[in-house]
Amino acid sequence: MRAYACIAHVLAIAALSILPVSARADGDAREASRSEFRRGVELLQQGKFEGAREALAEAYRLFPHPSILLDLGIARLKTGEYVQAERDLVRFLADDGGAPAAEIASGREALAEARQHLSTLSIRVEPPGAKAMLDEAPVALAPGTRSEVRTPSGAHTLRVDAGGRLSRVIALRLDAGKTRTLDVALEPEPPDPGSFKRRAGYWFLGSAGALSVVGGISGLYALASAHAYSTRGESGYQDPDVKSSGLAFRTLADASFAVALGCAGAGVALVLLGHQSRPALAASPSGVWLTGRF
Repeated sequence: MRAYACIAHVLAIAALSILPVSARADGDAREASRSEFRRGVELLQQGKFEGAREALAEAYRLFPHPSILLDLGIARLKTGEYVQAERDLVRFLADDGGAPAAEIASGREALAEARQHLSTLSIRVEPPGAKAMLDEAPVALAPGTRSEVRTPSGAHTLRVDAGGRLSRVIALRLDAGKTRTLDVALEPEPPDPGSFKRRAGYWFLGSAGALSVVGGISGLYALASAHAYSTRGESGYQDPDVKSSGLAFRTLADASFAVALGCAGAGVALVLLGHQSRPALAASPSGVWLTGRF
């Protein structure tokens, strides 16, 4: 890769310069692309690889001539973006636009260097519809078949999730130039041991609410009976039946509130115990972590 940067940028500038102009808009875009390309090449020669990558990416966005991809791939190779560098260089070699042999040779040399840093993960996941993340990047899974992911070699973390299944988090070590084959089958979530406790707790809380309503209504009837019994001129004044009815309603109110308080305490305790018994984290014998619901 010693000489290909200089060869590539000279040839690419020439290619951009002689392209025919089909319309004013295309001509403006081509000129802006040529300006960004020259700036990117200068930065590449100065060793300012991140700036070169940005300028060259903008040049390709403005006018996607394949010659730009050679220098863009080289810039990304220098910044350690090996997957993107491989992609750009492969596209350049597949559609070189009639590039000279020296430029094609430079692209092949850069591509070989990029691939020295890459490995392949071949993955099949069950059930269909599962989602996977390799480090922070989503993996495009093909249902029922294998999906291949190009990634830098080294340590990685794969997470696979699916509704109603236990998630799996797998630590991987991928070797450069090699393919790692992996089959991941997600296990169904186990029965929740706390679900019965939570359902019972909610039933007790509902019962406490209903009993509180009964107690409140009974208390109102008891107050009305007491008022009628003790107030002159009322139809129930000093009436033993009114007194008996009032005492019955007061007893019912007291009992309802007492039972409601007990139900509320039992309900809160059962709900809390049910949530505490939810599965959190377990480990398989192979050391792959299975995370449950939180």
